[in-house]
Amino acid sequence: MIWEVDGQKIKIIVKATEGIEIHRWDSDHKEILVSGNISKDELKWSIKNLLATGALVQGDFTVEPIGVFGRKWPVRRLLHPQQPFFYENIIHCYVKGDKISAKDQKEIEKQLLLQEISREVAKWEEYFRIMIPKISLRKNTKKPFSITSNKDGILFDSTLCHQSIPLLHFCVFNAIAEYISLSKDRYHEILEKKYPTHSSLTRIINYEYNESNYN
Repeated sequence: MIWEVDGQKIKIIVKATEGIEIHRWDSDHKEILVSGNISKDELKWSIKNLLATGALVQGDFTVEPIGVFGRKWPVRRLLHPQQPFFYENIIHCYVKGDKISAKDQKEIEKQLLLQEISREVAKWEEYFRIMIPKISLRKNTKKPFSITSNKDGILFDSTLCHQSIPLLHFCVFNAIAEYISLSKDRYHEILEKKYPTHSSLTRIINYEYNESNYN
């Protein structure tokens, strides 16, 4: 759902865990994850506080850029521990010490990938009026995603963080299509309308995962 607060449109996405988290926060998109038990008054106050304080972007640029989604992004250090997020095409994250360790960078990549996938899944959930119970990441060298055996969720390849955002979004659509057993006619109708470069995206996926018959 979309709220308008102080002239700004904020997308609210309900999550299972407690509290409020930044999902995306830049000049074009402002999205937050909130637990279902938060009152409207508390949520409105929290959004106003985020808009007014600018606390989300405090920090400095003393950290090397991070490569994710097919390009390098500048990094701004956050003053306190919290999940990484994009703001104004900059990765904001908490960093211990003077540089990001390989372990911390992998975790940042994982969190950013999960956020991007969750945001795209939420779009299709609203479009098809469905609910995907669980979204998870796991390394998969054969496919960009897989549906769990009992259909309680979708597993995405954790190395998708190294692919472009258009390709990632294309993979999410294909995962949703497979999950709901979308008809071929409807699939191709959406494909032509939403993904004009689907042929080149398909070739990249076939190359990356050695698949000859991807969708």
